[in-house]
Amino acid sequence: MPPTIPTEPIYISNFSIGLWSNRSPFSLPGGNPSALLDGLNCEITPQHTIKRRAGYNSLLTATLSGGEVAQRFFSFRQLDDVLRLVVDATNTLKAIDIAAETITTFYTPSTASTPFSFAPVGSMLYFANGKTGEEQKWDGTNQTRWGIVAPTDTPTTAQTAGTLTAARGYEYRFVYKNTSTGHISTASTASACTNPFTSKTITVTGNFGSDGQVDQIEVYRNADGGGIFFKLGTVTNPGSGTWDFVDQIEDSALGTLKAPLAGLNDPPTDAIDNVVFHVGRMWGSVDNIVYYSGGGEILNGVPEEAWSALNFFNFPGKVTALFPFAVGLLVFTESDLFVIRGIDQTSFFAMPWQKRLGIGSNRAIAGTEDRAFIFTTERELLSIAPEEIREVGLPISDRLAAIAPSSVELTLHRDEATDNNLYVSDGNSFFYKMALVDEVWSPRANIIGGLRTLGSVETSAGNFDLLLGRATTILKRSTTVFTDNGTAYAMNMSFGSFVIAPPAQLREIELIILERSSGNTDYSVGVRLNEVGLEYKLLLDKVDDPPLLGSSETARSLRYFVRQMARHLQVQLSLPAEDNGTQLYSLTLVVK
Repeated sequence: MPPTIPTEPIYISNFSIGLWSNRSPFSLPGGNPSALLDGLNCEITPQHTIKRRAGYNSLLTATLSGGEVAQRFFSFRQLDDVLRLVVDATNTLKAIDIAAETITTFYTPSTASTPFSFAPVGSMLYFANGKTGEEQKWDGTNQTRWGIVAPTDTPTTAQTAGTLTAARGYEYRFVYKNTSTGHISTASTASACTNPFTSKTITVTGNFGSDGQVDQIEVYRNADGGGIFFKLGTVTNPGSGTWDFVDQIEDSALGTLKAPLAGLNDPPTDAIDNVVFHVGRMWGSVDNIVYYSGGGEILNGVPEEAWSALNFFNFPGKVTALFPFAVGLLVFTESDLFVIRGIDQTSFFAMPWQKRLGIGSNRAIAGTEDRAFIFTTERELLSIAPEEIREVGLPISDRLAAIAPSSVELTLHRDEATDNNLYVSDGNSFFYKMALVDEVWSPRANIIGGLRTLGSVETSAGNFDLLLGRATTILKRSTTVFTDNGTAYAMNMSFGSFVIAPPAQLREIELIILERSSGNTDYSVGVRLNEVGLEYKLLLDKVDDPPLLGSSETARSLRYFVRQMARHLQVQLSLPAEDNGTQLYSLTLVVK
């Protein structure tokens, strides 16, 4: 809006607009002079003061191995209430034990590692990264393949004297089982029919299961001449060679569990990625196809590990992210947004939701089931709610335009009741922070030593920390520390332009008065008179305000003398690198 020419001192004591860089230098958003034009390493507090941004100190003394870079954090709580904290460190997945000060590898990918996506169910953590063979699970102790591949061989039978009699004959199938999880594979193909026999014992033979998680073989048989295969019995997986099962069981003694057939209990498809848990099922994608696991229809085995090849949806382009949301499962491609609605196999359906609302990766979305934020491939930052989609990045859209959609990372962090923020990082060295309650942006934060990822994770019971990952060290945000891993950083903030006279006129700028919290160093104040670029000229003449009262111990006030004629000006405040969280309470511009 057009600038208002002040007739009284310009007094700013509530910095509620925050950074608003996407504007004309002569335009103040809403006419509010508190808007920041630029800045570095400072932030708007929940009380609408301005202070040096929060720093990052070590989460624990243990570090990652040489060459490893933390690229994603994840935490989950198991059914026995044990909290697990995980870091994806490029070449390994590691468990972090903060109390024990240890970082322990629990999985090493066999291929070059791209970031994993994680989805816990019960006490099990499932994860994948779009690479074949990297579909895995971990229960806090054991790491095994996600799902069990069905037997590739057919069981054989041999008959000896015994007690069984069949009028039509029997057929046999077998499955591999992990007794610790209760999951079983899809059943093998059926053996040749025994044909009718009298007074026989049937010995069933099959090959061992080579998957290390398989410790048992379950054998299934039809009733005499029937078409349904019921559980017959079990044998221990020998680990090599073959196994035998001796059948002398009458039809009346068959179990009630049925063998999973036709790929019902197959593992997730190779190279699955973007895994999430939604409406009681696991979901993931490969290229342009979204797959989903079994649910309530899986009566024999673990539903999260049973992925029928019939459970899928096709989309026009490669799927870049999946996100469980109030209206359904959001499906993003690089160009568009779709949604899968429904609650079970009979009601699932996919439909377009928004054109030209694509994202580049699953790092470009963060949020909850009722409000999410996305950074689109067109570099828009949007808020998505069931009832609306709107732009929230407009105030700094000129800055966001410099972030690549392929490397951006959004992180939602809720620290305290008044300190809930969205972080938009370039995945390399800096981030911008937006307060959720009033959508106020803070200036750019340059992290000393760089950053690869930010993760809001539970680190102790009910306590969530914002972790910063990069090469070797793992850091956490602290509102009482103003260094990055021990190294202090400078800060600055810029205001304006303050238009103090109409065109063709000048007014004298007499003073700039700052009120701040106690601190070791006074702000350096620079001005640009009648300029919107070039360097700021420092004001060297300053005294306490008021001069005869002396300095306050808790709210220091200083006058900076300007005594120059101008029509408009910009003001910059800066502090050197130091471990101090000095807060700016007010800024006053006195003109004649």
